[in-house]
Amino acid sequence: DYLRHNLSKPHTIEELAVYTNMTRRTLTRHFKHATGLPIVTWLNNERLRYAAELLEVTDYSIDKIAESAGFNTAVLFRKLFKNKYGTNPNHWRKNFNQQLSSSDEYS
Repeated sequence: DYLRHNLSKPHTIEELAVYTNMTRRTLTRHFKHATGLPIVTWLNNERLRYAAELLEVTDYSIDKIAESAGFNTAVLFRKLFKNKYGTNPNHWRKNFNQQLSSSDEYS
């Protein structure tokens, strides 16, 4: 929950280990056992999920979304987003809005 509520903040394994009162090794082992993913991968996935949600429900700029989701740069955000979802953030937003418009026509 701590990480999900603090996606926009930078995190290090060392800081999280101190926060959880574990050694770095113990934290990474327990985290991977609990989630099936390394911490950095899980954190990036959660940030991308949150960013996708922001694309769908806000008109924030890509830079603002990248910042809000905790990415250091919009360039990194765009690259990771495309790798995960197969499209860039602008197309994601456009397609979501088109689907929303289409579903409104049938309501």
